[in-house]
Amino acid sequence: MSKLLVIFGATGNQGGSVIRHVLSDPTLSKEFKIRGITRDATKPEAKLLFEKGVEVLTGDMSDGDSLAAAVQGAHAFLVTNFWETASKTTEVAQGKAVADACKATHVQHLIFSSLINTTKASRG
Repeated sequence: MSKLLVIFGATGNQGGSVIRHVLSDPTLSKEFKIRGITRDATKPEAKLLFEKGVEVLTGDMSDGDSLAAAVQGAHAFLVTNFWETASKTTEVAQGKAVADACKATHVQHLIFSSLINTTKASRG
């Protein structure tokens, strides 16, 4: 039986890239079933993922209930934080909510991918 890999930001650059890689790799595509989480499961990019065999769900990193549903049954969970908000407080709260949901549902691996403060690094 395939392990479930849950990826937030499924229709974005980073999450989408991970999904495409797993689907195109002969070994990984057999080892993992993918659940892609997006804010809008009706957009064309989400429909294309569904057509490729990805389970696509609508989810919100600020909603604990949607997080718990998203990670239920997952072996590994990949979080890619995106440019939805430039609020440190919101990003920290979302990160904690993700970690709590993974802990509550016994996810074995949590991969959190982020960036440096690009505004500060680029000086504006």
